[in-house]
Amino acid sequence: MKKKIIMGLLCAGVLALSACGNKTSAFVEEVVMVIDEQEVMKSEYMTYMYMNTQALLSVGGEEIWDMEMDGMNADELIQTQVLQTMQTVIAAGDYAQENEIVLEEQYKEKSIEDAKSFLATVSEEDIAKIGVKEELMASYMEKSYLYSIVYQNIANEYVVAEEEKEAYHTENKELIKEQYTEVATNMIMLDDKEVAEEVAQKAKDGEDFDALFEAHDISPEAQESEEKGKLTIYKDQFLSTFTLEEVPPVGEVLGPIDMQGTYFVVLVEEIMYFY
Repeated sequence: MKKKIIMGLLCAGVLALSACGNKTSAFVEEVVMVIDEQEVMKSEYMTYMYMNTQALLSVGGEEIWDMEMDGMNADELIQTQVLQTMQTVIAAGDYAQENEIVLEEQYKEKSIEDAKSFLATVSEEDIAKIGVKEELMASYMEKSYLYSIVYQNIANEYVVAEEEKEAYHTENKELIKEQYTEVATNMIMLDDKEVAEEVAQKAKDGEDFDALFEAHDISPEAQESEEKGKLTIYKDQFLSTFTLEEVPPVGEVLGPIDMQGTYFVVLVEEIMYFY
């Protein structure tokens, strides 16, 4: 049966959490959408909106709002991801109810711990925007655990035929290797072409890449994170993001790569093959 989705006030979600949404008003709980006759409240929608926004910001910084990814701008991409999340969470809840799957007490306790840990990382201003408190956040964490259990339960229903699996892997070994190869990178983000060219040349001449990152990277999020400019992504995503045909050898410095006025200097640190 095709699930029906009735959309409510989706337009304000991303803006409220982006650099554009600086005005804070009192949070009003209300129905944002209805999926298969189940109401999705604004606080839950905004919680997932916040999580997806922060995940994207951690990769691209504030410049994401001016970029296009997979044919969508950041607003559209985040809203699409959130809608997909809501659909899967509700579908998992339905499956659990139909199959009498109940969340064990240990997961409920873990959900409370996770909620406390998550909220400890969120500013009071953002908590006011997403309208979520500890008890409500714990209920969303419970849904996440239930989804994982349902997913594993469904997966266990399917028996793997070992001979067919081995035959498939043998026939598609190179394709699988291509798809799941990961590239560990170290990146410096800049907003000035001349500076980017100077930084790229210094990196190519052998200057310490981490020191160049500390001195020149413009992303506050990256500067404050433990990973700094380090990011590991799948090979296909790496190639498409930087419009490359092949992954350069380990140790090679790329750039500056112009992405709509934002420049990246990229060091390939490691290529990790699937097997």
